[in-house]
Amino acid sequence: MFETVQEIAVCIHRFHNLDLFQQGWYQIKISMRWEDSGYTSLATPARVVQYEAPDLGGENIYGIWKIDDTDNSFLTQPFRIKYARQDILLSIMISFTLPLGENEVICTPLFLYLSVCMCVCEAHVPDTISFPS
Repeated sequence: MFETVQEIAVCIHRFHNLDLFQQGWYQIKISMRWEDSGYTSLATPARVVQYEAPDLGGENIYGIWKIDDTDNSFLTQPFRIKYARQDILLSIMISFTLPLGENEVICTPLFLYLSVCMCVCEAHVPDTISFPS
């Protein structure tokens, strides 16, 4: 038989920092899932498209994006926030797939989880980036 797969894309054109609480390196973490009392299904990041080249000569973006297989989430490349009302162009599209079993119809809300995480860095431009627990 056929298996139904839904594909949902999320586009992040830019990150706009409204207020400056703390300067540092940040990332956006995205995950998506159907949620119901009897049914929970995680969406899997399937495709990433960088639709505009980032400013590689600039010092505000460092590293690459990451798909985390342990919790089916996507992390943008780290970007540095220095000022209030600062814009960081990310220009990225992430496609998630939501597989459904045979003859399943889901009529529950789809939850999109976005969180902005501050990276803990040792130096001005980090060799590795880790997140506090």
